[in-house]
Amino acid sequence: MACVLALFVAAPGMASSPASSVPTSEDSVIPGTASTPPDASTPVAGPTIEVIARDYHFDQLPTTVPAGSRIRLVNAGAEVHQIVIARRADGVTTSWDELLADPDPVGSGLVTIAGQLFAAPGQAADGDILLALPGDYFAVCFVAQGVTTIPGSDATPGPSAPPDGPAHYLLGMRQEFAVTAPGTTPGPLPTMVPMVSHSPDSPHSPDSPHSPAPPDPPDPVGSTTPSARP
Repeated sequence: MACVLALFVAAPGMASSPASSVPTSEDSVIPGTASTPPDASTPVAGPTIEVIARDYHFDQLPTTVPAGSRIRLVNAGAEVHQIVIARRADGVTTSWDELLADPDPVGSGLVTIAGQLFAAPGQAADGDILLALPGDYFAVCFVAQGVTTIPGSDATPGPSAPPDGPAHYLLGMRQEFAVTAPGTTPGPLPTMVPMVSHSPDSPHSPDSPHSPAPPDPPDPVGSTTPSARP
């Protein structure tokens, strides 16, 4: 999946683009992936799940969804967001962290890509992603922090450097979920973990001058504090 990160993070010439021209799973930019689901058969129709992209996490994506569900993406954040949905191949036990670090998990047969959607801030992505097969899935956003417009088809590449912010998935925009048998009920939403900002101006950043000082270490076991003498 690192190829996706390299493609989008290094994309020069950022230009505004209407929602109608946002790349969808039908216009995949991931090398070696197909825009069709891994199984050509049509499963029992499931619910349409509207995932809300925020800065920087996915909202309203249940921990389990039935096969046949369709995923839509609405961007409620201030930056461009993407949802790439990958299915881990049957029998593969490699963790998602390891798969994210793999330069070509698709070519290696470790994962298949169900689809991807992009949405500009305040917009909904065109199309949806069909989750045809039960299995273990992962949703991830590779867009770099600070990107607020989507490259248009008429954008002119320039000498500008790629965005230097961390990819959104490093800020928490990633989620594992399972696709269950057709006709089952979607599961609960995951418990959200507060995001730790990578900005040096954030009071939660280790590089921030506003970071609170670490607490004093505890006294060694068995030590005593001498009492004050008059």
